[in-house]
Amino acid sequence: MRGRGGRQRGLVPSCAFPVADGMKVRTHSPRAVNARKTIIELLLANHPDDCLYCTRNGNCQLQCLAEELGVRQRRFAGERSRHYLDTSSPSIVRDPAKCVLCGKCVRVCEEVQRVAAIDFIGRGSKAKIGTAFDEGLNVSSCVNCGQCITACPTGALCEQSQIKEVLDALNDHNKIIVAQHAPAVSVTLGEEFGLPPGTDVMDAMTTALRRLGFDRVFDTGFTADLTIMEEASELVHRIRSGGKLPMMTSCSPGWIKFVESYYPIFSAIYRRAKVRNK
Repeated sequence: MRGRGGRQRGLVPSCAFPVADGMKVRTHSPRAVNARKTIIELLLANHPDDCLYCTRNGNCQLQCLAEELGVRQRRFAGERSRHYLDTSSPSIVRDPAKCVLCGKCVRVCEEVQRVAAIDFIGRGSKAKIGTAFDEGLNVSSCVNCGQCITACPTGALCEQSQIKEVLDALNDHNKIIVAQHAPAVSVTLGEEFGLPPGTDVMDAMTTALRRLGFDRVFDTGFTADLTIMEEASELVHRIRSGGKLPMMTSCSPGWIKFVESYYPIFSAIYRRAKVRNK
């Protein structure tokens, strides 16, 4: 990088340096590319060697950068950091050993979801991303929305898998196996296969599920419509009878946990209303 007057600067991270008039930036000089390669090599030196078994194999940004920068051998070796797998959450698995401390999960949790269940803890070589008091996700303020998984560039965060349970059920011929999917699934799944965003692949998905062995496949849309009708009826009844307002409702467990954790007054009103209706 060259600053004003053509003065040569050292390597500067773009995320930590303000833009100025007359600045000239070289992003692919031999020195910059070599520095990037060294950083990737250092990250891999403290990274698990289980890429073949990782859920992000083939869709990992660290793997892609190593391929792009031509990392073909391990040049650095030493004692690795020891971390423990966190499987306490009902929906998210956290593997700190695969974390590269990019902070994307922290930002999306705090700035987008406004939950702030995780943050940087520790200093220096002991720095890591964790929950308050470094406890499991199950006792944190996490609402199980899964946005941190989407933001994570490696396999440090992934969904809890029920593939084994599903396969066991499919192989049990004494059971009738039913699949029920949300309408959002059939209009987003196609993007994974290169179809235009919003393409409805419900028919193809239903066929695939039936060929996998599911006996029945249902769309949640019909029951969702029934729920909306009941909610509308309850709202009209509250308005006419002077009941409690506002009325809030959701079928999302993540939304419900968010309200219970961050807006307990609304949760208390909801519980009282349920008891009164009984």
